Amino acid sequence: MKNILVPLDFSADSINALEHAIRLANTTESNVVMLHVVHYKNFETPFYFSDLEDFKGKTVNDYINLILYRYQPQVNQNLTYQIVEGNVSREIVKYAEDNKIDYIIMGTHGASGSDSYWIGSNAYKVVSNATCPVVTIRNGFMRDRINKIVLPIDASKNTRRKLPFTADMAAFFDAEIHVIGVTETAMSDILKRVESWVKQTDEYLEQRQIKHVTMMLQGSNITEMTIDYAKSIDADLIAIMTEQGEHPVSLLMGAYAQHMVNNSPIPVLTLRPTLAYQ
Repeated sequence: MKNILVPLDFSADSINALEHAIRLANTTESNVVMLHVVHYKNFETPFYFSDLEDFKGKTVNDYINLILYRYQPQVNQNLTYQIVEGNVSREIVKYAEDNKIDYIIMGTHGASGSDSYWIGSNAYKVVSNATCPVVTIRNGFMRDRINKIVLPIDASKNTRRKLPFTADMAAFFDAEIHVIGVTETAMSDILKRVESWVKQTDEYLEQRQIKHVTMMLQGSNITEMTIDYAKSIDADLIAIMTEQGEHPVSLLMGAYAQHMVNNSPIPVLTLRPTLAYQ
């Protein structure tokens, strides 16, 4: 990991994502790039600076330079910024692709009640289209490192493709992976498939000597089960896939993934199948 991108709209969530990115960057010796996308003509005082009278009416550059001044001393490597114009999600994805970004870390909610803050409405669009892994994080989640990662395994054919990538992250942080086989059905063929894939996952992690635990969970909503479990163990990250395949009981397809990204109080690492290891 060398370059981390943080979309910045001056909401509390985007500032929190920046702070999270800085902590991750310092652990991984990475650079951090802040990206602001200008998509409207009238620029009002950002929420983050609303209590600073001296900064009202300033430009985007002024506000970002103030953030740069505040946070640069905390970054071991480089903290820089870019300002571009256009469609928010499209420009974030394009910048990441054009500049060899390894991770995007972004908030999931902008400032409430204002169209000026675009993080919330574009987070899932970025997750769905990014050419690199995306970590989405809600305001208020503060951790210095990653200790526990929840890895849900369902019945879809792509569900295990996130395993090597997640294992690499766990190895880097010496984190523990909690492998949970999740189903919304008691159908024996589905249960056997998930149990088999959980066993394969267990064997893979054993071979790589990565700390882990495994268990099976069954309920009416896979996303809520995953979030509840992550909360119960005080997890630091949930690793999921988008577009899990065409199986009717696939985890986190469409609305499921969006629900996870928008509602999980735990940061969510999302990979598309095309990004996962072969």
